[in-house]
Amino acid sequence: MKSIKAFWVVLLLVLPMQVWSDTGVIIQNQTATAKEVNLFVGQSDPKKTFKFSNGEAWLDANGSFEVRLEVKHHKLLCAQYRSAIRFGQGNPGCQQVNWDSDMIKLTSKRQCNSAELVHFGSNTLDYLAQRYGEMTCAEVKVTCSGKFCR
Repeated sequence: MKSIKAFWVVLLLVLPMQVWSDTGVIIQNQTATAKEVNLFVGQSDPKKTFKFSNGEAWLDANGSFEVRLEVKHHKLLCAQYRSAIRFGQGNPGCQQVNWDSDMIKLTSKRQCNSAELVHFGSNTLDYLAQRYGEMTCAEVKVTCSGKFCR
């Protein structure tokens, strides 16, 4: 009986170290073009929306943005997933984009048991408000760290 308890103690102490090791596997790196829309009748300020294969983002003229991504973990044991976004100016296909910043970190979530979780983040940044008219592209990146990534 003591050997079984010792096994579980060792497993619980060693497993988190393996889960939190940083391998930095890129799970998603996707770019989308802006579509300007008025979300509600009578809304004076339009928003730019960006559609990704697993979610969407919007940016308004005040420099506020929201991002919603569905991230699927494909293993039983856990891994740490992080999401980020950046905005820039590019051609209609969002190739040869001039990015205005490094990636803006949004979320960090531990996912286990083949879970699919929503990564939701928002912020308001002054430089996005100042350059709102120029923003035509957005890029999202999801990374996974730990031994149990895809």
